[in-house]
Amino acid sequence: MSVATRRPAFGRHPASRLLIAHALAATAMSMPWPALLAAVWTATGSDTWLGVAGAGRLLPYVLLSAVAGLLADRLPRMAVVRWSTSVRAVLLVGSGVALLTGQLGVSVGLAVVTVAAGTPAYPAAVAAMPTLRTGNGPAGPICW
Repeated sequence: MSVATRRPAFGRHPASRLLIAHALAATAMSMPWPALLAAVWTATGSDTWLGVAGAGRLLPYVLLSAVAGLLADRLPRMAVVRWSTSVRAVLLVGSGVALLTGQLGVSVGLAVVTVAAGTPAYPAAVAAMPTLRTGNGPAGPICW
């Protein structure tokens, strides 16, 4: 295949759309944490509460990894990615509203639940990649 006949790397291939959407969702999930941790520090001045809030970001990954893998394996993978992204978006908005209204505990709690809602998307996205291959080319890894 010549360079002139290749399709663009991003945007048209289903795997490209999945990767772009997943990257944007993962970036959005990390955005509120610096503000939340700064708010916890400002409100409490406590190293302990700052550590507890910071640990909340990783706790769902540790506790829910097995369940997330089961969900990603048992349910339609693209559906898991879609509902996970939708739920995360709603929860992030809720977390921001709670922070703006001074409800720090609710905001941190919603951010932790956001991470929990995103946990199944990771194994589902990886498992979905081989099924997104298009065209009549030889079987093998997805290549742009």
